[in-house]
Amino acid sequence: MIDAFRKRHSGTAAPEVKPALIDTSTYRISLAGLHSIREPVDINGRIAFRAMKEDKAVIINEKGRKIGRMYDVVSDPCIVGGRLFFRAELDRRQFIVDGKGRIIGSKYDAVGLPQTVHGRLAFRAVQDGRHFILNDKVERIGGEYEEV
Repeated sequence: MIDAFRKRHSGTAAPEVKPALIDTSTYRISLAGLHSIREPVDINGRIAFRAMKEDKAVIINEKGRKIGRMYDVVSDPCIVGGRLFFRAELDRRQFIVDGKGRIIGSKYDAVGLPQTVHGRLAFRAVQDGRHFILNDKVERIGGEYEEV
């Protein structure tokens, strides 16, 4: 899927982007205002990628729409149990966002990257110096720890 996407939409990219992926004059979605465009990720036959707009980070889907909102920092999108998730940070608080732009759980001091455990989402969170693991239902797996 990603190779077909690249072949169909390859061209000259903005100087910040390596390797060159796209030419915005022939691309099917507008990339106007985006820079530092990262490699696309195949999420069950759909494409999502990380980019910057001005000084904010964003995840863009194959329709050219942002997933969620503009953030200070985002991770690359990843697939967990067939669904898209990414880590985001806004105002020094970190959280996990799903493919519909919804925050999973709360905003924490820190979170780890989304992981697959038995086909379900799991991620590490830190709040007030306490570390714990959460699943997609925002249930704690195990207890609280000084370090995970």
